[in-house]
Amino acid sequence: MKKRNKISAQRILNTDVESLKKRTPKKKLLIAKSNTQELEQMNTALELKIQELISTNSRVLEHAYQYSDFFDSSPSSCFTLSKDGKILRANVNGAKLLDKEQSSIKDLDFDSILSKETESLFKYF
Repeated sequence: MKKRNKISAQRILNTDVESLKKRTPKKKLLIAKSNTQELEQMNTALELKIQELISTNSRVLEHAYQYSDFFDSSPSSCFTLSKDGKILRANVNGAKLLDKEQSSIKDLDFDSILSKETESLFKYF
């Protein structure tokens, strides 16, 4: 009885392996084809996204250059401040007003350059 069970079990195993050998290559091929198509679609989408980002980056840079030109060439004294009132940037006229180099103004508290009369106005603003 045990011998017969071993033979039957072996025959089932052999049949399953043979059956798998016949079906697996087709399934693998279909899966590979599907994965390849999916990857190609993802690649196309990514290439479009990259082009969109490059275009957006170009527009942002152009606006940054325009802003920078406007800021630097303004006849008024201009300062860019952080939320907590530190000077991030000053144009040439802003530096002249304070009689300082542009680089030495960075990170100064804007409050420290205001007169007592104008300090309350600035804080209100």
